[in-house]
Amino acid sequence: MTGSTTNCPAPAAGLTDPLTAYAHDGVCEYITAGAFVPNGIWPAEYDGSYLFADGGCGKMWRRTAAGTVDYASPFAQTVGGIVDMEFVAQGADPALYYVAYGSNQVRKILYDAPAAAASNALSYSALGDPSRVYDTRNNVGVPAGRVRGGTSRMVTVGISDPSVRAVLVNLTQFEAVGEGFLVAFQPRTEHPPTSNLNALSGETVANASIVPVDTSGNIVVYSSVTADVIVDVLGEFRATASNVLGGRYHALSPRRLIDTRAVSNGTDNRYSRSNLGPTSDVVAPVANLLNVPGTATSVAVILTAVSAPGPVPGFATVYPGGTTVPASSNINVNGNGDTRANLVVVPLGANGALNVRLVNIAHVLIDVAGYFSNGETASGLYTVLAPTRQVDTRVPIGFGPVGTLSTNTLNPAGNPAGNPAGNPAGNPAGNPAGGVPDSAIAVTQNLTVTQTGAGGFITAYPSDEVKPEASNLNATGPNQTRAALAFTKVGANGAGSIAYFSAGPTQFIVDITGYFRS
Repeated sequence: MTGSTTNCPAPAAGLTDPLTAYAHDGVCEYITAGAFVPNGIWPAEYDGSYLFADGGCGKMWRRTAAGTVDYASPFAQTVGGIVDMEFVAQGADPALYYVAYGSNQVRKILYDAPAAAASNALSYSALGDPSRVYDTRNNVGVPAGRVRGGTSRMVTVGISDPSVRAVLVNLTQFEAVGEGFLVAFQPRTEHPPTSNLNALSGETVANASIVPVDTSGNIVVYSSVTADVIVDVLGEFRATASNVLGGRYHALSPRRLIDTRAVSNGTDNRYSRSNLGPTSDVVAPVANLLNVPGTATSVAVILTAVSAPGPVPGFATVYPGGTTVPASSNINVNGNGDTRANLVVVPLGANGALNVRLVNIAHVLIDVAGYFSNGETASGLYTVLAPTRQVDTRVPIGFGPVGTLSTNTLNPAGNPAGNPAGNPAGNPAGNPAGGVPDSAIAVTQNLTVTQTGAGGFITAYPSDEVKPEASNLNATGPNQTRAALAFTKVGANGAGSIAYFSAGPTQFIVDITGYFRS
């Protein structure tokens, strides 16, 4: 009925009434633009909101998650009409961009989000079983549907304890449509200038990450390309008084535990493998080996998986010895000899071993990086930081190009981001840019190789020690981009330095995400 929005008959079959409507007044005449506000990006009251604008009067209104619109108080207004708008979720300050009719200007409305604050001392506790909280393929945590490129999603990780400040998660980008990356961060904080994992077109890639959560137990995941996204929660970092022992990390120099490419023996390569075929199982004893005591609650290992021959993709799942295989995975390979590495923190089984379920994976290597325990020391609590890029050889930041069989050194406490020369001598005052103190016993860092010149690997280790037989991430050929989380012990020289050995030529990136305290 003309002039009324309340006296109209019910809509015909297959039609739906408008969600909201306003009267023409000779100036405000037609809606020309609209955009959803992504949850977790702007302040909480904007979650679930839809912004729309009039092409005649230039007014912009907000429809709230409850379905209300305050037409008397526009969200924004410009001179002349608005012809288009889009919310851009990437960048330090995600913004609503709009085009103003008449002036031919592109303008933006932004929320000046704060950087994620450094946490207090945190202890770690593993979940009984990894929890798959988000899977866009299977309606887990969200209706089925891929994450579109250039958009973000807020993910509830299922933690209600307010003492939890961060979670250890395994992130998977499944069958990316184009070359891109994934970023995970705390809701309503500055979008980090870093990334958590990288994938080429068609690849399925996983990487572990420590991500700060908000008080409701949420994180935000941004995907630069369209892909399915999976989030598995492995453990929690919670606020802990320094005099309460438990969940403390013991940093070790990385050492190789097993390599199934070599025959198992009774000394330095002890493992068993059963159910040989497309699906097989590996059992590796850990307790009382490589300086991991029998009292360890969880062990941090670098898992490297070598794909089986042929084009069939595969995956691996690490879990405590003597328990059942969880419905999650830790690493993905894409067939044809693809070799990938990922950090895994897994509880030790009652038998002191860990198990690995391999699906379409030919071989697996495991390197020990450290362990968690519930006593013995007051050190080893964790501080999560806003990610800081301390090395990018493309710029260069930190140090320059990485060649074949080359080693470079970084002091994360004395190399403020953006300092090409670095500071090998250390900085007694700490590093305001990165937040890592000289006293840190280990750092968590996301390592990335990109624009690789050939196959190779990266090994991060204390700079005052001989390079170990271990690796943190791998490339199998030229023009690849790979990322992996690392828990790395720092050396005693240079107030805590780390060496990075590269077996092949590559551009190299280091993002520091936190540290373990002395």
